[in-house]
Amino acid sequence: LVPFRCLNGFGLTVDANNTEMVNLITAAKEQEHSTYNLTLQDDYSLKGDLSIKRTDYSALNFRQDYHKFNSNEAYLEDFRKDKPGLLINESVIDNIDSIYLSTEEHYKITVNNQLNTIGDEIYILPLLYNQMKDNPFKMEVREYPVDYGYAIEKVITSIYDIPENYEIAAVPLTIRYNLPGNAASYVYEVIRNGNKISISSTFSIN
Repeated sequence: LVPFRCLNGFGLTVDANNTEMVNLITAAKEQEHSTYNLTLQDDYSLKGDLSIKRTDYSALNFRQDYHKFNSNEAYLEDFRKDKPGLLINESVIDNIDSIYLSTEEHYKITVNNQLNTIGDEIYILPLLYNQMKDNPFKMEVREYPVDYGYAIEKVITSIYDIPENYEIAAVPLTIRYNLPGNAASYVYEVIRNGNKISISSTFSIN
């Protein structure tokens, strides 16, 4: 992967016989896919699995961050700190040193205190800890185009098993947004199959 600091559109090669411009735009992406597979419990907690697969620049950035910690326990403590109510029962991280493969994180988790109850109704925020809560573009005046360096694709899949003694009153609507020229897109898709709800969120900077 071309380092982020070198992704400048074009570079210049110079030698004794030839000088030419070379393209420094990369086809690799920052690609991350998170999957929750959870079951609603009688105590209103959610229990199940979380897996995170990172490819190309996402895997590179994750490896660099991971190796800043002295131990796996220290990394997990940092991983949990901005995720209130998350309990990690088991964890496995694969391919951390296999740089030509995607990194994969697998967790057995319990999620507490993340459901809202009003009367006899329970509300679940489907994307849990992966919600985008703030607009990342803070500047009131922007003089230059935004350059991400490389394309971004973040996919979050949440699968919820709801016990038979509950009735599903409503599910979110499916939405799709595209910027002109397909420069960026967002797709939020909801599928209900009996008492199982699958929600897929795909955010792409192309």
